[in-house]
Amino acid sequence: MSMQPDLLTGRRVLIVGASSGIGAALARAVVAGGGQVAISARRGRWGCTSRWGCAG
Repeated sequence: MSMQPDLLTGRRVLIVGASSGIGAALARAVVAGGGQVAISARRGRWGCTSRWGCAG
């Protein structure tokens, strides 16, 4: 995904349906672009640390 530099730096994004597919890819792209992500998914208990490798 190609984006403008600093487009997402400091931004907060809510992504619904982020357990797999496009939602998961979009969440990773936002984080890679410097944004913060809040995610939701209808699939239960997949956990941040095991699925995403994110801190905290």
